[in-house]
Amino acid sequence: MFAAAAQNADSLAGAYMNGEDWFALRRHVEQRRGEMSPFFVTFSEALVYGYFNRPQESCEAIDRLIGDYGDELGFDNVMSMTVQKALTLGSSGRNAEAAAAIGHFRERMADRLTAEQTAMLRSQETLCGELSRYRLFVRADERATADIPFRFDTLNERNAYMPVLDGELNGRPFDVVFDTGAGVNVVSPEVAERCGMEFLDAAVSASGITSAAGRIAVAREFRLGGIVLENVPFYVLDLRTGDERADEYLSRLQVIMGVPTMNVLGNIRLDIGRRTMTVSDRPFADDEIGWADLCCVNGNMRIEARQPDGGRLTFTLDTGSQLSSFNPNYYIRNRERLEAAGHRDSIGVAGFGGAVRTEVLTIPYERIEVGGHTCYLCNVAVHLPDNAAGHMFNRLDGTLGLDLFLHFKYVYLDMERMRLGTRY
Repeated sequence: MFAAAAQNADSLAGAYMNGEDWFALRRHVEQRRGEMSPFFVTFSEALVYGYFNRPQESCEAIDRLIGDYGDELGFDNVMSMTVQKALTLGSSGRNAEAAAAIGHFRERMADRLTAEQTAMLRSQETLCGELSRYRLFVRADERATADIPFRFDTLNERNAYMPVLDGELNGRPFDVVFDTGAGVNVVSPEVAERCGMEFLDAAVSASGITSAAGRIAVAREFRLGGIVLENVPFYVLDLRTGDERADEYLSRLQVIMGVPTMNVLGNIRLDIGRRTMTVSDRPFADDEIGWADLCCVNGNMRIEARQPDGGRLTFTLDTGSQLSSFNPNYYIRNRERLEAAGHRDSIGVAGFGGAVRTEVLTIPYERIEVGGHTCYLCNVAVHLPDNAAGHMFNRLDGTLGLDLFLHFKYVYLDMERMRLGTRY
């Protein structure tokens, strides 16, 4: 009986891993740990702890997983988990340990690695080694609470707006875009040069519409209102696409505050009406706040929401996108209902590396629940399968953009507990 239960619990855990449903995997481990085999418990913890901001526990679970179950895991998964450990260490500022972990694996497994794998590991090791020269994200101010004004900058087209903070890089003032969809901080090459940022001797790649190479530079000082951060790394990327309309928007993205800076700030409240971002050293507490779970997968912030019937949905949380949208997987599951309500259209999608047009079904509204609060996403695009931009869409249900935030009076980001709060 126990063996059958374990097999069933393990199979479900494996299905959640393959489907990248980390919210379901976390619930599964919490509820059915006793029915799972030690291997699947350890494997699940290694992933879940990392994605839900418990880095030390994730690294410990990865060490147990590789040490106790390396043969069962297989070589490719051992390499993948070694890189995952390095990324987790790096996100905690432990880049010297990250470089050592990758270097040790690369040397020990040299005869089994392909040339491509060796190059990837060397690149990651070099990057971590370069970053280890700095004490990154040092909080230089002593404020327990800080208020930072923000605004919504608009462009000359319908619904084109972005949340912008007043900031400084190395003493020079800049508009800073608040972008939960950015897995890294970003500056343009012109800004990096103008501010005298220190370039690292390491190449990086970034993905969007296409993939391309970039560089990393470190700002000695990054100011947001009264908050002062020292030694802040930025990806240096040329966001121009060659599409005039897209570049009108992208040219405004000279400095982007991404998820790594939000992690350092910890507790963030956006007062939408008063246009004020408050950063606190303590979690915000209010009985009227409705909380939704977040996770962060290699810099990609995800949020769990619900359909009216209680079905669970997983979205990318991206304030860099003005409008929410649904992915092809959502269309496939709800095809008949959506086709009856919507009409076919095409829209332009711009991002790093280019701009494309994609086929969509536009529907009058779609109702979802976020943290127990009901939201109506109006005139929302549902991306269709097999279109020109199909490579952009992952297994998630869609993207919740800046329009979600505008439904509420307050929006909260609790990066320690990994949750998003909303309040009318």
